[in-house]
Amino acid sequence: MSTDIVLEYDINHVLIQALKVGVARKAQTITNGGLAMSLWLLIQDLDPGLGAKVTISRKLSLAELLFGESFGSALVIIGEKELMEFQRICMLHGIPSSTIGRLQIKQEISVNNILIIPEKILKTLPE
Repeated sequence: MSTDIVLEYDINHVLIQALKVGVARKAQTITNGGLAMSLWLLIQDLDPGLGAKVTISRKLSLAELLFGESFGSALVIIGEKELMEFQRICMLHGIPSSTIGRLQIKQEISVNNILIIPEKILKTLPE
């Protein structure tokens, strides 16, 4: 099996376990549309007043960061109290994890303060 397939398999096991035991509230893989679209898919079913503020330090071009379709990556909503347990689950499966943002009580999506999608735009996106 290729490394990518093994990584995908392990990530899926982490997500399934975290959701099953209630450590994660919701998960979304980064696929079509990249990070920006995946963030929207992740938060759209939550409280309508919530948004997300994300900061990622990577050596990627702006287009790659926002719209690259990265297999082997997922976004997960976790409460602060559950963070250590989620990290433990990740370590058991050899999957790295990092906190890249927070939900916010402002309906907008912000990535590195470069891309900001305000509430009026989010309200026009299909669910």
